[in-house]
Amino acid sequence: EELKLCLELQQELQRQQQPLNQTSTDKNALALQVQENRNLLRHIVMLKKEIDMDKKERNQLIQSYNQYLLLAIENYLKLLYLSADQDIDVVFQFINLWFKNNLPSSNSSSSETASSISSITVNLLKLNELILQYLQQQKILSYKFIPLHYQIFSRLGQSFSDSNITAAGRSSSDETGFQFLLQQFMQLLCYEHPYHVIPQLFALIHEQTVDSVTFKSNNQSSRSELAAAMLQRLLKPSTSSTSQYVALIKNMNCLLEGYHELAKTSTEIIQNAGRTKNIKFKEIQP
Repeated sequence: EELKLCLELQQELQRQQQPLNQTSTDKNALALQVQENRNLLRHIVMLKKEIDMDKKERNQLIQSYNQYLLLAIENYLKLLYLSADQDIDVVFQFINLWFKNNLPSSNSSSSETASSISSITVNLLKLNELILQYLQQQKILSYKFIPLHYQIFSRLGQSFSDSNITAAGRSSSDETGFQFLLQQFMQLLCYEHPYHVIPQLFALIHEQTVDSVTFKSNNQSSRSELAAAMLQRLLKPSTSSTSQYVALIKNMNCLLEGYHELAKTSTEIIQNAGRTKNIKFKEIQP
């Protein structure tokens, strides 16, 4: 900000100096103007040097932060894979580091330079690639993440626009690969622990409908569409899912759909009659 003000002042002095050079009547004023211009130019040069030093120091801090972040994530992953304990504290720390560094506000700021933004984006890409590598090598024990599956599923659709989502869950604006990795992580939980996590996935699909009224927002729409697409992938036989698993998902989906329709059914007639007990399903069916 100070450099900007100095540059503006220098331009103003140069504009004032031009008429003095043309007239050359007031030599003292001209000499004073030239001296002020030189002093200001000297100050600008010093400010630029200080700014360059600050930028260099800031880039070094970012690089150091990136290195320690990757090292921490990698060691957390190793511990979770090698340890036979539940390690709930480590799971919390791992999820906290992963999500905190992939929030939209964490990788963009109006005060950041283009080089620092690029550095952060590259670092997040490496971070997510590291986690994806452990996921693909089957070195992530999914049962340890069951206590946090609500928090994991709630991040679906965050941090990028869903305008170009493909069937595989990728998006052209998902520069760091966070959403793609998150969906792979969620699918692992769905495959290995369907009784725990499928109801939450179903809730995301229908989160916009409450009491037969639809509430929409960009984030909710994106999340519901992604959850529905994931459910469709789970219903297709693949190397990760057997026919028994597909049948299980279909049955659970049918059951949850029934609960959903039951929850939306009007009970106005029963309420007006003042009845609170011995109510049969057939009495409230439309």
